[in-house]
Order: sequence, then structure tokens, then C-alpha cells
Amino acid sequence: MTVFPTRTPGSGAGTSSPWATCLLLFVLAGTVVRLFSVPAALGMMAVAMVIPPAAVISVSRPPHR
Repeated sequence: MTVFPTRTPGSGAGTSSPWATCLLLFVLAGTVVRLFSVPAALGMMAVAMVIPPAAVISVSRPPHR
């Protein structure tokens, strides 16, 4: 009996790019962009906040039959 779902080949492909994008947006917004425009930095942080849940939902979706 398997407790955890089995991983298919290629199921982990492309899962790190949303996380890297989120981290990059957050760091750039907090260090560079806020010096020029606080509203733009807040917008970037809001987008970075939405990426992780969207990535988890898209990865955990069952495969098409």
C-alpha cells in the first residue's frame, strides 16, 4: 500500500521555475524597485504572493485521461 502518490516521469519538470520567479520578484521588489517606485514594488510583491499557490494547484492537479 502506497501512502504517498507515486511520481510519474516528468512530473517534477518545471516545478522550480515558478519558485525561482517568485523569489526573484520578491527580492528585486524589496531591494531595487522600492527605491524608484513603492507602488510598483508592492505590485511585484503581490504577484510574487500569488505564484506559489498557483504553482501548487497546477502541479497537484490530476493528469488528463
